[in-house]
Amino acid sequence: MPCTEFALLPLTAPLSPRLIPKLRTCKHVLERASGYPCHFYQQVENPSYIYIVGTWESPGHHERFLPSVENLGLFDLLRGEVVLGVGIGETVEGRGIRMWHCECGFFYCFTTLVSSFLGVEGDALSSLRTGIDEGIGEEDAKKKSPFSAPIISCNRHYVSSHNREGFSEKFDEVKHALENETKEYEIEGGWRIEKEAEDKEEWVMFCGWESVEKHMAFSKKESFKEWRGIVDWVEGFEILFVPYEESHVITYHEWMKDEEIQQATASEPLSLEEEYDMQRSWRTDHDKLTFIICLPEERNASQEIRKGVSDAPAKMIGDVNLFISEADEDEEGCIGEIEIMIAERSARGKGLGRSAVVTFLEYLRSNLENILEEYRKGIQGRREEGKMKLLQLRVKIGGKNVASIGLFESVGFVRVGEGENYFGEVELVFEGWCGEERVKGLMERFGVKEYRECGYS
Repeated sequence: MPCTEFALLPLTAPLSPRLIPKLRTCKHVLERASGYPCHFYQQVENPSYIYIVGTWESPGHHERFLPSVENLGLFDLLRGEVVLGVGIGETVEGRGIRMWHCECGFFYCFTTLVSSFLGVEGDALSSLRTGIDEGIGEEDAKKKSPFSAPIISCNRHYVSSHNREGFSEKFDEVKHALENETKEYEIEGGWRIEKEAEDKEEWVMFCGWESVEKHMAFSKKESFKEWRGIVDWVEGFEILFVPYEESHVITYHEWMKDEEIQQATASEPLSLEEEYDMQRSWRTDHDKLTFIICLPEERNASQEIRKGVSDAPAKMIGDVNLFISEADEDEEGCIGEIEIMIAERSARGKGLGRSAVVTFLEYLRSNLENILEEYRKGIQGRREEGKMKLLQLRVKIGGKNVASIGLFESVGFVRVGEGENYFGEVELVFEGWCGEERVKGLMERFGVKEYRECGYS
């Protein structure tokens, strides 16, 4: 039975007319080698990613093609245009090409699978039919495959092996809520063949939509609540925030030696001594708040985080920060500027950055009064009385960092002005701050199931 290849190609620069004929060549080579159609798509939220979806007789057939002269020739063709490095599954280190396989051949058998899944949130893809992809064949188009739609949502969801059957049964119960939205387009999906863990399955699903706006509007409808019932069968990734301590500095210092991170964060490399000074500043200054983002080693029934264990270097994946400054137009107002970095390459592309932003917003909402009081006391010579108020959250992101821009836009930040500022940055703001209803809505929308604050000792 044929399987589906699903591959992500990260571009080194925005898609250019020069790259189009090269991708067309890739399409022809892949189709000749596999004997099946192959289609190219560009991610809407992050246009620096090209998706390839194609069919092979088996994973082994595809794996035998990878070291072939034809495939190595494609690497040479794309060198400098695509971040290379390739392997099956997600074992490749670095931001290179990633690929895996699903059990179903989407372009071989267009049937709606009873075990399909889930969620309105995922990557929105637009077809690169201009010069690369001529689209789905006439016969397939009649079947209203999602791949014939103007916009395709791609969703990846993790399910414990022992929950796979329950997951499928729940989908059968609620799938009509999604089908009523996608209407003429079928829902296509398959279980991933390569597992990240022995007891964890992954479902990859494609849905066709008339527009990104229609896709996103689904999350605001009453029917979405019924559809979200299936989330109970899905497993996500836990993330842990811990204060930035001296024990984290060496790992952080190594992260910041990476030129790609320096460019993305508009940072200059510091000496180790300077890094320790910076850590003390972020830890103690009244206008700064920072957390190291970690992946916890296990669920902890005591809700205590073991310092030096739960946040050991192997668990650290990045950081999230808030810098507070006075608002010019309001004497008692202030502005909060957020920064986030997923430094560990193996942790990227899994939605952890967005989960971290939503979790950080909930932390700010829950602790805002104390955060602003500490800030007020730090400038007490100027404001001895009265409460501070947070007028706005904002981010400033390098114009080429399209992934980060897309991340913040997806949670409700909007761009200020047109294009980049003098420093090559794009500014986005989160107007009106976020009350409980707004933040809880983001948590529900993006599958952040639980938030809790724990002891750290």
